[in-house]
Order: sequence, then C-alpha cells, then structure tokens
Amino acid sequence: MLSFIIYTILFCGYKQGKKAKEIVQEIQKVIYSSYKFIEGKRKQDAILTLCATGFGAAKKISEMLLRSLPKSIDLQIFPYDYKSLKNYGKQDAIFSEYNIQLIVGTLDPQVEGIPYMGMETIITNGEMDYLHQLIGKYLTPQELRTFNENIMKNFTLSNIVNQLTILNPEKVMNIVEEIVGDLEEKLNKKLDIANKVGLSIHISCLIERLLLKQGIENVDGIELFRRENKEAIEKVREAFSVANYQYSVEITDPEIKYILNYF
Repeated sequence: MLSFIIYTILFCGYKQGKKAKEIVQEIQKVIYSSYKFIEGKRKQDAILTLCATGFGAAKKISEMLLRSLPKSIDLQIFPYDYKSLKNYGKQDAIFSEYNIQLIVGTLDPQVEGIPYMGMETIITNGEMDYLHQLIGKYLTPQELRTFNENIMKNFTLSNIVNQLTILNPEKVMNIVEEIVGDLEEKLNKKLDIANKVGLSIHISCLIERLLLKQGIENVDGIELFRRENKEAIEKVREAFSVANYQYSVEITDPEIKYILNYF
C-alpha cells in the first residue's frame, strides 16, 4: 500500500511539473506518518503473598518478608487475593502487570508454572533454594546471609502467630496444638511437619477472624461438601470445641472445608 502511494506521488508530481525536491518532501511526509514506534513496557519481577481466607494475613506476610531484607531491592513483594489466583490462574490481570516469580502463602492456589512456597516451608527451614536464588540476584553474598538470618528470626511459629493475630500467642498456640492433635486422632491421619505447621497458622488466624465476625459464610460447592462429608464435618466441630469454649466462637462449614484441605 505504501509503495503504491509513493508511486502515485511520483507520477502526479512529474505530471504537475513539480521539482524533485518538492516531490521528495511529499514522500517523506508519507513515510514518516506511516509508522509508529511503541516502546515495550518491562514488567517488574514480583513475589505475591497470599492467605486462603483473608487479605490481612497476606499483607502481614509481605511485611515480614520485606523486613527480612537488609536493603530495598528492585523486586516487588505485595499481598494479593487468593481466590482470584485460584479462579483465573495465569489469566488473572496481575500477570499482565508484573512478572510473577514466586507465590508465598498459607495455601497453594496452584497456578501453573509459578513456584509456590508455603509458610510452613519457611518456618521449618525446608526447601528454600528458589527463594535464595531469587533474592540473591539483588544482594551480595553477605547481604544474602543477613536475609537468611532475618528469615530464621522473623519466621518462627510463635512470632508468625503473634504477627498475624491480635491474640495472646502462648494461649492460642496451646489451644491450636490441642485442636490439631485431636483432628489427627479423629480423622485417623498424622500430618507431616509442614502441613501441621501450616494448619496451626491457619487455625490461629481463623480463631481471630471468628472473634472479629469475619468468618467465611459460603464457598462454591458447599452443599455438595456437606452431603459428602457429614462425619468429617462433625469430627472437626468436636475438635474445635475447645476454641468455642475459650473464645466463644463457632466454626462454620466453609471454614471446616478449608481445614479438611490439609488432610
């Protein structure tokens, strides 16, 4: 199309007796107006922090990671909505804004191709090579050692419960330990250390949300869940009775559904 326009200008220009300079100037106008250079926007690397049942806990997790860094780095760490990632995966709008490198949280949203690290992994000092490699791009070896030391200090179970809730950490951890042990016995399944720590964090945050009247009242598929898990639901209610007594809170079926995910 462009070549046809240039040919037309040349033909008409000569027909009209225009000078070569005038014809060239007209051609330049056409050429320069025929393209537009769009500079691509570089997406910044980022880590998302999640909590399956609350945005507030995800925010505190991101703050704890940021506090562990010895200096500011060119890597965004911020909280995001678990349900949105779970429902939309890589189609979620966040992926058009950021180059998501890692997800850290209390429950895996299972986004294909994006590494996930549970809070329990950090607490138990489990497989953290990917986090070290990712953060290590922005730090010197000494700064990376400082980061690891800060992680070990900040991400103890008692400290996390203290950070994520307004409850007395010693009291709530004793209650949570009793609930988790009772659940293992009633459901006849021993959790590995990682899942046990993850469930402990989850129940600690759950008790606080119930106290604040922020419990989950409904989730997709809850009616089918009730029909297929009547016995398990009752066992969770029984195990949770110690929290009912101590804090005057009552667990809902959607909250039970999240707890049973750990088993």
